[in-house]
Amino acid sequence: MSQAVSNDYRIIEAKNEIEEGRQIALAIVDHLNSDIHNIGIVTENRIVAKLIKENLKRYNLDINDTVARSLIELNEVKFFLLIFELAVNNTLDKVALLSFLKHPLTNLTINEVEEFEINYFRIPKIYNSLFEVLSQIERNEQYLGITQVIKTVLEFKPKILSGKTFYSFFSEHLRYFNTLVSEEIRNSLPSLDYLIDLKMELKPLTYAHKPIKIRRYKELLIKILSEQSYRDEEFIEEVQILTPLEARLQSFDLVIIPSLNEGNFPDITRDWPLIDAALATQFNFPNYQEPLGFGAHDFNSLISNRKVILSRSRYSQGKETTESRFLSQLKVATSIEQVNYKSAEDSEIFEYKPSARANPKPPLSARPKKFSVSSIERLIYNPYVYYAKYILNLNPLDELDVTSIKRDFGIHLHKALAEIFEQTLPLCAEKFTNDLLNKFKACAEKSVLSDSNTLQFWLKRVERIAPWLYDYEKEILPNLKGSLTEKRKEINFNIANTTISISAIFDRVMLYKDGGIKIIDYKTGYTPLQKEVDRGLSPQFPIENLILREVMNTDDISQEYIELRGKKDIANSKPITVDSKVSRTELIKLITIFLDPNQGYFTSIDLEKNQRFKEYQHLISLNLE
Repeated sequence: MSQAVSNDYRIIEAKNEIEEGRQIALAIVDHLNSDIHNIGIVTENRIVAKLIKENLKRYNLDINDTVARSLIELNEVKFFLLIFELAVNNTLDKVALLSFLKHPLTNLTINEVEEFEINYFRIPKIYNSLFEVLSQIERNEQYLGITQVIKTVLEFKPKILSGKTFYSFFSEHLRYFNTLVSEEIRNSLPSLDYLIDLKMELKPLTYAHKPIKIRRYKELLIKILSEQSYRDEEFIEEVQILTPLEARLQSFDLVIIPSLNEGNFPDITRDWPLIDAALATQFNFPNYQEPLGFGAHDFNSLISNRKVILSRSRYSQGKETTESRFLSQLKVATSIEQVNYKSAEDSEIFEYKPSARANPKPPLSARPKKFSVSSIERLIYNPYVYYAKYILNLNPLDELDVTSIKRDFGIHLHKALAEIFEQTLPLCAEKFTNDLLNKFKACAEKSVLSDSNTLQFWLKRVERIAPWLYDYEKEILPNLKGSLTEKRKEINFNIANTTISISAIFDRVMLYKDGGIKIIDYKTGYTPLQKEVDRGLSPQFPIENLILREVMNTDDISQEYIELRGKKDIANSKPITVDSKVSRTELIKLITIFLDPNQGYFTSIDLEKNQRFKEYQHLISLNLE
């Protein structure tokens, strides 16, 4: 590296790849303004290359990216494969359908697709096929565009499935694509010419006309498309992105070498790090020294240019990087000026101050005066979550293709128990078990548990739970006068000259002959601990106790969780104690605080730790300083 001493070297040491791409773009703009018009960006790192290109678009600069990309990486080719999946799949994939509808090539309006998603897919409803979706929307004029593209998919389904050879499959697939995508859009995408050329190349080939299964067609198509390269159209010649191989024997006024980290430049990876060189040679493993030697040769050639900007990021995808050995040696051989490219516009965009922690203060008239157990629980855990749900009325959308089977099991078991406890206890455990199974099955048949295999799995759990419940009921029955199930009770308080309503829905209230009352809450999921109740983090039993004291006019009240697992620990009862005086005092204190218009619904910094109500986490601005 003796020639390195006379050259002009500068280095950008960025925090991450995003900043690295931004600073390289600024360096290019700066040098183009300085009458340098032959700039080569030499890298194998496609992430940084893409970031550079995107940043240059801010300055209306398109560059000549000579690096070939796999054809299958292009969005239009991904769309070509996606429409095939939709046509041949027997079951409906909501995510795939929405990806298809939202793709620019379908030419649907954003509003139409968003309305469709919210009204039909972000609800707990199961669609088994595209036919079911079509039957729901085809008479609605709001979804004419979506109706048409779904009809096109369904029209081509039998035609594609009727294919026998690779050529027939591909021909119908291409015709299907041309029907969905307008000619104007197709003509604007030169990469699609390859699909037309591929059809022409396949026609005379013998293997393309041999019988093939549709699954094999998809595998071969992906393999063919993966092996084909595509280059973007050339733009301005003075700025190019090249690989080290393409940059050989070329000279530039300015060379930029990004991603000077181990694993990028040199681009070497060893799949056998614990095997020494001699053993690797013995078993004829690839010699990793060869790419290292080529990398050293390319680096030495690149730094022979008159002006060189080197760059690296200290972190990549959140992990600390290691400086390239080539860069380390160059630093020993010569001095390198460290630079930091910025612009006034750039500073405005990227230099920011964290916003203050969310602490909205709505007027008293906007603050709810009615509280349920779940709303009070949110107010305790994170006031901002309470504000989002009960004041802004923001409710999270249901996730796509995510079915809360455990939650549904709990809901339907609660319904079945409520029905069975309203009737007389059968004389034998077998009759009780059959009754509970039948009621649970009737509740579950119209839910996500309706699948036969899923339903059988949960019925087995109910079958294990039933005998334990029967024994529990049989033991308490002689002392029981009656019980209430799934009943809502409400009391009113006068707090700060405001009438406040507190309500709860009780799973079950047992009324004993001696005048005592026991509150039962059936748990199929997490059961709060006694210490969580004592600390006020689980306010259900304290509030329910408080309500029943007012409604039933008695102090003889106890509480008990009944855990219904159906696993090895089939079921269990957990008595919970409550200090009613403390509960009343703390509840009134909490509500009084938030009746003050000057009190904000602040953000709890513990939200990330406890992960409760995490569906609201993205709304919250946390400045922990």
